[in-house]
Amino acid sequence: YTADWITGHPFVETENFTEESFSSTPYCNKQFFYRSAKENKAIFEPPHILIKESVTGKKSNGDNLPLIPANKWNNSFKTEFKSTKYFKESFAVVNVEYTLNQNNSGEFETKSNDYTLVNLGFGGKVVLGKTAFDVNLNANNLLDKTYISHLSRLKTDGIPNIGRNIVLGVNFTI
Repeated sequence: YTADWITGHPFVETENFTEESFSSTPYCNKQFFYRSAKENKAIFEPPHILIKESVTGKKSNGDNLPLIPANKWNNSFKTEFKSTKYFKESFAVVNVEYTLNQNNSGEFETKSNDYTLVNLGFGGKVVLGKTAFDVNLNANNLLDKTYISHLSRLKTDGIPNIGRNIVLGVNFTI
């Protein structure tokens, strides 16, 4: 996990993260995910981020607690591009989110299947005269995967989560 943009250290073992702080987190010398800006001629902030989300819970009798989300792996790759006359601070980001099967369902719950979502985003600052517009275009669930989240309130009715959606955002100050 490359994390110099968080901690000032090049790599951080995820088991060392605490809720209190990242600053006192020990670092390691592993470099299997590191992508240098000089080597790739692009600026990565962060170059790669991989997050595993996991929650477990049991009742005192050993039964599973209800409403526990499925475990999830979330990968993001982001790059920034050189500025041009009209387009500044531009970036592109790809996100792949893999949600695992949820087989540890609680009472009155059903198990859930795994699924993978792919998201893509582009953006930057468009400068026209003295006005700057922050513009971004995001495509979520790019492959139009039909899935039902384990915690969806519509799951029992068989209604899937939202499919592919595209969002254009423009922000500016008057």
